[in-house]
Amino acid sequence: MTKISLKDAIVSATSVSVKFDIENKNDEDNYMLQVVNIDTGKTVDITAEVTPDAEINVNLLTPNSKYLFTVVNSETKEQYFQKIFKTNSFGIKLEKKYATDSSLMYSVIVGDNPDIMYAKLTLYKFNEETNQNEVVNSSYYDSKLGEVVYVPRVYELKDFESGSVDVLFDGLDSNTIYTAVLDDFSLESGNFRDVYNIAVTNLTLKKTPVFSNLTVNRSQTEESFRLSIGDIIDEDNGIAKIELNRTKGENLWAIIDLEDLDRVLNIPYTWFAKYDEDIDSFYAVTSWYYPELKRAKPVHLHQVIMNANGKIVDHENHDTLDDRKENLRVIADSNNSRNRKSRNSNNKSGY
Repeated sequence: MTKISLKDAIVSATSVSVKFDIENKNDEDNYMLQVVNIDTGKTVDITAEVTPDAEINVNLLTPNSKYLFTVVNSETKEQYFQKIFKTNSFGIKLEKKYATDSSLMYSVIVGDNPDIMYAKLTLYKFNEETNQNEVVNSSYYDSKLGEVVYVPRVYELKDFESGSVDVLFDGLDSNTIYTAVLDDFSLESGNFRDVYNIAVTNLTLKKTPVFSNLTVNRSQTEESFRLSIGDIIDEDNGIAKIELNRTKGENLWAIIDLEDLDRVLNIPYTWFAKYDEDIDSFYAVTSWYYPELKRAKPVHLHQVIMNANGKIVDHENHDTLDDRKENLRVIADSNNSRNRKSRNSNNKSGY
């Protein structure tokens, strides 16, 4: 009986290379490799005959996606081998940094040792009349042409290094849906135009929140201070961001409801991003000193927000740094274990 087994495999973000061993091969039989994207159900366009020790390179794959590799007899279609491979992350993320009533700030975050040479960030606006996303333009009057010239709001990103790049889109309409699309990737291994993109959709605010009566009361005896925020004018029930320190890498941010900001700012401890390997994600944590115990214990930001008193708090959308009350619920430990899932993955869209 013919037996086909995997001898070697090399997986990257955009390719998988495989080699096979074949035992007891019949001379008249031919074996072919079929590859299917499990996430989309689409078959990869590849014609590759499987022979002993021959390397087969499957390129132009989508990063962070699962592919089913199957070896079949070209005549009988009998299957001799199946294995699922997951391509690596592209090493680049797109995140919204903040929104106002007239602007959106995005961060392009690049991992270590990037092989990305070029990418393009474009802003789209949803047109309710045509039900289409249209490129947002800037305009200026050209005196030589005697007319208004419209230029697409496109940012070209080159010479990538690990870290982050902030891109600001201003002059936008309030309370409007926009989509930022990162695409046209060029890698050392090839171009990925129209193959892969990262899209993030956001809404500009109705009106940027306004703080009033900000006061600082300092205690000379306790060597501490109390920060108080007066009226908050926020038509959008906006959110606030809390910076989380990290011992390695860029600092992260947790988001909370704006109404909780005063309480969180007055906690006299530093907030950190603590990695949890069980879910491959981060939590916002501080080290809280308990005088009765004469030692400090870790306390999670989501427990403070929900006044959980040590009870389990679950994140509805699985984003463990989204500590808005609408995303949190106090539940039993067994329920929480079923809902634990890593977030921090890039979205793919049809743009």
